[in-house]
Amino acid sequence: MKIKLSLLIFLMVFKIGFALSFSVFPTDFKVDASKISTQEASIVNNTAEPLRVEIYSEVDSEYGEKYNLNENIKIFPKTVSIKPGGTQKIRFRVKPDLRIKDGVNKSYLTFKEIPYEIKSTNKNAKSEEIKTELKMITVLSVPIYSLGKNIVSNVEIKNVLLKSNGSILTIYCDSIVSGNAPTYLMYEVSIINDNYKSTGGLGNTARDGKKTLSISFEGKNNLKGKNARVKISDTREKVYYNNILKVN
Repeated sequence: MKIKLSLLIFLMVFKIGFALSFSVFPTDFKVDASKISTQEASIVNNTAEPLRVEIYSEVDSEYGEKYNLNENIKIFPKTVSIKPGGTQKIRFRVKPDLRIKDGVNKSYLTFKEIPYEIKSTNKNAKSEEIKTELKMITVLSVPIYSLGKNIVSNVEIKNVLLKSNGSILTIYCDSIVSGNAPTYLMYEVSIINDNYKSTGGLGNTARDGKKTLSISFEGKNNLKGKNARVKISDTREKVYYNNILKVN
């Protein structure tokens, strides 16, 4: 799931909250490209105020314009109101597309908070004081994958780097795919002659072609210059890279 936050500026008090106004479940969808599929998503209002949310399909610019499903997705309803702490369900239908035969195509189902209008007045007409409120607007994007036939994803990993900045480690690599589907990659980093080890998700490759992936995670101090075994694999534990690198 992709999370985007937009800042809207109103005339009130300076206040920023980091909690998301709403949550969406599930966090991704996979549908059969050859069949009509109806799916359901739940939106949970995490606030103590009424919430309005609009829903629309969106192209993943990194995935490729010609591999999107937007014309085949019908959402109902497209706008919902949710009570404080409440849950609202929406449905969407994905129709087959004769253009989509092989591989995996993708669009985002995007949920965007609609802010209620805020009216402000100057309580002290003689005062030149300007008060400002920064309101965080939550936007969540959930991927929809359409699975066609003959799915192929041959992955090659190159230019792997492991960098340290204080106690933060960052792994970088180039993923090169020949095929018609992305592959979700995992990382495993183990410091040689040390008890430190970290595992997690590195991210999705491109559908085909080159894509640079990176992820930062909590390490420990004084790792720069040490050797580390870096393993990159997919969720089925197929290993694409397994080597010893020096931490830069």
